[in-house]
Amino acid sequence: MALTQISTAGVKDDAVTAGKIPANAVGSSELADNAVDNAAVASNAAIAGTKISPNFGSQNIITTGTCGIGTTAVDGNKLAVLSGADGVGIYRDYTGSGGAGVILNFGRKNSGGSLTKAASITGVGSDNSGTAGELRFNTVASGSSAERMRIASDGKVGINTTNPATQFVVMGSGDPTIRIQETASGVGKRLDLGVTDSGAKGFIGANQSAGNLEFQTVGSPRMNITSTGNVGIGTTSPGRQLEVNSNTSNTFIRIKSSDTGNAGFEFGDQSDTVQGAIYQNSSDNSLIFNGYNNATRMVIDASGRLFLGTTPQGRLCRMHISGDNFPSVSAGGSQVPLIVSNQDEDYGLQIGTFSSGNGFLQATRNDGVSSIYDIELQPAGGNVKIGNGNLVVANGRGIDFSLTGNSSGTTASELLDDFEEGTWTPTARNDGSFTNAIGKYIKIGRQVTVWGFLPTVTNITSNNLLQVSGLPYSASNDGNQLNDYVGPLMIRFVASTSLSGVSFNTYLGAARDYLEFFACRDDGNNYEAVKHSDLGFTNSNGIRFSISYFTA
Repeated sequence: MALTQISTAGVKDDAVTAGKIPANAVGSSELADNAVDNAAVASNAAIAGTKISPNFGSQNIITTGTCGIGTTAVDGNKLAVLSGADGVGIYRDYTGSGGAGVILNFGRKNSGGSLTKAASITGVGSDNSGTAGELRFNTVASGSSAERMRIASDGKVGINTTNPATQFVVMGSGDPTIRIQETASGVGKRLDLGVTDSGAKGFIGANQSAGNLEFQTVGSPRMNITSTGNVGIGTTSPGRQLEVNSNTSNTFIRIKSSDTGNAGFEFGDQSDTVQGAIYQNSSDNSLIFNGYNNATRMVIDASGRLFLGTTPQGRLCRMHISGDNFPSVSAGGSQVPLIVSNQDEDYGLQIGTFSSGNGFLQATRNDGVSSIYDIELQPAGGNVKIGNGNLVVANGRGIDFSLTGNSSGTTASELLDDFEEGTWTPTARNDGSFTNAIGKYIKIGRQVTVWGFLPTVTNITSNNLLQVSGLPYSASNDGNQLNDYVGPLMIRFVASTSLSGVSFNTYLGAARDYLEFFACRDDGNNYEAVKHSDLGFTNSNGIRFSISYFTA
């Protein structure tokens, strides 16, 4: 008899048990659709849903066991789903035009027997076309479910935001932070990335004791920020606030501005924001160094010229140094524009310019000790040439020849302290006068050589001695017989017969400032001083003389 002829009315409750029906005695084909109504089915029964009325689609199925879909091995899971290439799908029956999706809830059963939701994942299709969708992740806090994370349809991920503008966005209040932490080595090793509420400051923090924040490329460290705040590029242990280090190639720091801007460094302290600077001026391509109060102290222009204490003003020099208008030139250290010193800096060659325009050069100490030193020109050889100017020696100074070899005599002085060349006017000291008298002289050191010409002596009748005054310098008086000086004399006409056959000489006595003329006889008598009356031919006497002597 086929079971299809047994109605539910013909079978009492519990009349058909598992023991009454042999295994595999009733197959799916032996049961008509809807033949079993709300029947108790063993947990290991395999009955198609169409054989049970109502079917699975509208009926709650409750089981205290496990459930495997597509598999008999659930491995301790309450529900195990095994699928092939088609996958597993959970869909919402919704055909409207708005966004809709399926919620996958997570939670627990409470002590009252009801289920409480703790979190959920919602898959939402944005519209009825199936062209876009997103995932929303919710958690429950204080009894309310709130969205915590969203994966948008374009793949952007947002935490605490429903509209992430970039690939990964984290939003929040109270200094929102992303943290990466190494747990195996202790809680102190972590990297924080966040933004502060106050001041809207972003931060990256390596919150680890005595550790660096390291930036890498291609697996190699490129920049390090130490726990003390030092920044190192090319080094993991910078010794200064910023250190750039490369032990394999040249090292440069490049700073570029716009075509009309300046590029450089600025320096200052806590009291003054900018006290100095080094920058490139794009208007003329000069390199400018600023000092105290950010005032320009040095400029290197585009052609390589150097300017210290001044700025380029069409100068022709390669280096221009400007200092005080009134430098203090003294032994032991001066306020001069330029000092060239040796290694210990105690000795220096000082170069400067007076306000009058005169320049100076001196060698002295730079430490306040009043000592001066010699300046040696061309120590390795070569001449010292003076162009269109002259060598000017101050009064009382001269040229010292002490380094030259000396004669066999006793040297009194090797200082050449003066040179003069000029004219003087011979003047009659006693009687009469000289008409059109002329003279010239040369003075080299203490030695003076004079030349004179007396065309006419107006008084030739006086018996007074013929004496000539007006010498440019008086004779010295060194206290010995060498203080009397004699020079040549030529007299054109002599009237006195007593002076015939004699030679004439010019004479200058010690400490005198006038000349006398003497005749030296050849008859053994003493020399005789020439008088006015010894002359003849008043208008054409023609007296010529010269003499060399030492002055004081």
